[in-house]
Amino acid sequence: MGDLIGLVAVVMIFMVPIMAIVTSHRKEILEMQLLNGQNEGNLRAEVERLREELRALRDTTTQYDMSIDHTLQTLDSRVTSLELTNRAAKTEAQQVISRNM
Repeated sequence: MGDLIGLVAVVMIFMVPIMAIVTSHRKEILEMQLLNGQNEGNLRAEVERLREELRALRDTTTQYDMSIDHTLQTLDSRVTSLELTNRAAKTEAQQVISRNM
């Protein structure tokens, strides 16, 4: 029985540091998992914020595109009107010149 007590004492002496190491390691693993979960939530929120910002940017770009398109159409109609007026004036001038000759 004395040998058994000695063996148990030796095992207990070595088990205490081993259990401390295992417990410490498990604690670190759980802390990393917890931080990873929190970071994942933060990352998801950041991705969603970026998506909203991208949607707003697309809306703004579309509005500017429509504004530019409208401006180009207005300019095109003005140029067409000026060309027609210019042609009519040339035709009228040629008719006046041909009558005077």
